[in-house]
Amino acid sequence: MLESIFKSFATLAAARSINPPDGFEPCHVIDPFEAYIGPYFRRSSPAGTEFCMLLDERHLNAMGNAHGGLLMTFADAAMGMLAWESVAQHPVVTLGMNLTFQRPAPAGSQLLMTPRITRQTRSMLFIDGELSVDDHIVAGATSIWRVVRSHAAITST
Repeated sequence: MLESIFKSFATLAAARSINPPDGFEPCHVIDPFEAYIGPYFRRSSPAGTEFCMLLDERHLNAMGNAHGGLLMTFADAAMGMLAWESVAQHPVVTLGMNLTFQRPAPAGSQLLMTPRITRQTRSMLFIDGELSVDDHIVAGATSIWRVVRSHAAITST
């Protein structure tokens, strides 16, 4: 039991020292869960901001591929960073998200996502995107976000 706990700590410590892939820079995440499964990286591309993460043993299911929950968390994080930046860094919350799995993402892969805002109002954003590995779509994601302009807006819903 203690051996697996120490291995987990060692894996987390090693993950914090992962260097960005060529052309990417680190993303600064504030959510503790996302910080645990990260790091995440970003770069600008002609299609928009591209986010990436490197899949390691922390991210796998029993079949040795990225766990579906990890794919959903990464998609949510990438879309959330885009939403937050699009509304002058006001807090945003996920109201709903759908993910359709299309193929496995194996260990050691570089997982990419370029989220796109498809519609935006004063208080809502609609964002979609595909997660991909080696130019193959792994999953498609759609989400709806709410802009939180005050604490009262959170409690009045």
